[in-house]
Amino acid sequence: MLELISLATVTAMLTTVGAGLGNEAGRNAALMIGGLARRIAGREVPAPQRPAEWEALAQLLYEGASRSPEHARGLAEVEAVVSRALVQVRIRTSPQLPGGLRGFVDRDKQMRLLTREASRKFDGRARRAHLYGPEGMGGTSLALRWGWR
Repeated sequence: MLELISLATVTAMLTTVGAGLGNEAGRNAALMIGGLARRIAGREVPAPQRPAEWEALAQLLYEGASRSPEHARGLAEVEAVVSRALVQVRIRTSPQLPGGLRGFVDRDKQMRLLTREASRKFDGRARRAHLYGPEGMGGTSLALRWGWR
């Protein structure tokens, strides 16, 4: 059986798709998510429009994958498609980061956690960190500040 991924990872993956992966892989991921959600819920699941709806969909997918190996495999397939789409987006984008904010404060703990994850000894697990939360909380600023360092 596949190792289940965390609810935070599912939420981050859906947020990425919801943010508009405009390539073919992004559209395929959205279609796969819709199909998996229908199988898990046993009914049509409307496409999310607001952050709370994306979180509810993430919860549905996570719980379905927790209960069924078949649904866990489906979720892993979606994650693979999203990962490939992100690689394609990264290849086409500029390697330069936009400038950071001057008034960046109170994120020392999060900066240390990101650095620790990025510099840990490779043990077979991917080095990934998912920054998530309500809009305007400073997640993008945190990622940019850490990237500049």
